[in-house]
Amino acid sequence: MAHHGGFQGFGYRVVRMPRWAAFLIVTASVLVGILFLVLAAGIALIAIPVVLVAGGIATWLGRRRGGPGRTGGRTAADGRNGRGGVVEGEYIVLDQHHNRTDDDRSDPNRPR
Repeated sequence: MAHHGGFQGFGYRVVRMPRWAAFLIVTASVLVGILFLVLAAGIALIAIPVVLVAGGIATWLGRRRGGPGRTGGRTAADGRNGRGGVVEGEYIVLDQHHNRTDDDRSDPNRPR
């Protein structure tokens, strides 16, 4: 009985391959890799300038028209008054059931 490395039904076969066939497979794989590299570089050479020009035109038109994208030199974190990213608002407690500790000052049963 032949031993198949612990996999039953998945036997393997060793086949001798001529050197020219192995060289041909390796050469074809390298050429396909180079082809994909050249294709990606060509797409990048076209897409990057198009995206940069489109972004520049959009920014220029947004500033010219005073659209919603205009920040006047402030970042979004500066807020309206330009004093940091403090968010002001009204807060309400949705769930009043929480774990209380012995030193919790809001405990009504705490001896005073």
